[in-house]
Amino acid sequence: MTRHTPGTTPKGGTPKKGHEPKAAQAPRQPTQGAKNQRSQQSTPDEPNVEGEGSYTATHRYNEGLQEHIQNHDVEREAEEAREALEGDERQELEQAEARGKLPAKR
Repeated sequence: MTRHTPGTTPKGGTPKKGHEPKAAQAPRQPTQGAKNQRSQQSTPDEPNVEGEGSYTATHRYNEGLQEHIQNHDVEREAEEAREALEGDERQELEQAEARGKLPAKR
């Protein structure tokens, strides 16, 4: 059984009408996102620049989290946080949360 692509005849004959090969196109200009991504990559002057999704920052965060879990009583800390939310600090904590959700100033 011989397979063929749509638009051509089974034995490599002439393409069907309307399915002629397209002419090669000029290379596309990079999008703004691609330019930004390229600008965040390392340069010879700054070999350790990582941009968003920094593996170094993720690694440091994960190490700090492990250290905190191993050296602190997280159950006690969770209980203290629950008590703060149910007590007098609730309003202050909710205001701090609201400020944290505001857009950053530029």
